[in-house]
Amino acid sequence: MITVASGSAQADDPSDEERARALFFEAHEAADAGDLEHACKTFAASLALFRRGSTLLNLGRCHRGLGQLASALAHFEEAAALLEQGDPRLEEAQAQVEELQRLAPRVTIRLPDELPSTLRISLDDRFVATHELAVPLRLDAGEHRLTTEADGYDPRVTSFTVKDGDDRVVVLELGERQLPLPPPAPPALLPPPLPPVVIVPAPPPDTGLQVPTWSWVTGALGIAAVAGSIPLYVDYRHVVDRQLELCGGSLEACDPTPPGSYDPGPDNQRRDRDLGFGTGLVVLGGGAIAAAIIGVVLAPEDDDVVVDARGLSVRF
Repeated sequence: MITVASGSAQADDPSDEERARALFFEAHEAADAGDLEHACKTFAASLALFRRGSTLLNLGRCHRGLGQLASALAHFEEAAALLEQGDPRLEEAQAQVEELQRLAPRVTIRLPDELPSTLRISLDDRFVATHELAVPLRLDAGEHRLTTEADGYDPRVTSFTVKDGDDRVVVLELGERQLPLPPPAPPALLPPPLPPVVIVPAPPPDTGLQVPTWSWVTGALGIAAVAGSIPLYVDYRHVVDRQLELCGGSLEACDPTPPGSYDPGPDNQRRDRDLGFGTGLVVLGGGAIAAAIIGVVLAPEDDDVVVDARGLSVRF
């Protein structure tokens, strides 16, 4: 049976009390409709906003209806502490506490003699401090998971099942001790760096010939002369093409159209000058190059040069 009554602790915010009241009556409607799961969740939400003895009492009845005796016992114990003397509900809360203390499962967690300083214990995914395990725990009937973790140990999960009225002992076990990691290997000694490689171009082979200096100079001047004739020949070709165009295609008898529109005299002088200078430079350059070649061919051999077995010349 779900009842509505007073007996409460003050809320920090008046609006919290109003929301708690609305949730309280919503939970009543769910309980009356037989939806105890929703009723329990809604009573718990109302209690989180505003703690009332009536909410605790109804929440205890709701959990007992679901067979969750340990949860029901905790709510009835708190309701009995909150309700005032003379409240007619106090007697019911105390009677529920007395009965459920016999029926709700009791589990004693037995700890090992030596506990790692980094031990972490969780019961059904809720962290549990070791001092909480000094007294028996009240757990709802069903399956539970006890997990231990510690530095240097593998995680260990112990599953156990309790039924209403049970009073049992569960031994807390640690996982296997992990082997210590080997020390890191010392850094490998690297060989000293190799000296930088300097690439030196090989000297030109020593042919053993004593080529006179004038041959090099004469050859260079000959090449320069031939190169200098090229612009003159280019200009000569340009003048010739211009005259052929203006003179009707004949350089011998220029007949410009209209008559008197073109005087070929200046272009004739320019053409002759380009041809003369260009030809002279080619002849001069060709002679210089020929002289240089003769100087190289007739250069005497150096008697101080010896060729070794590899074909390399060695000067003493």
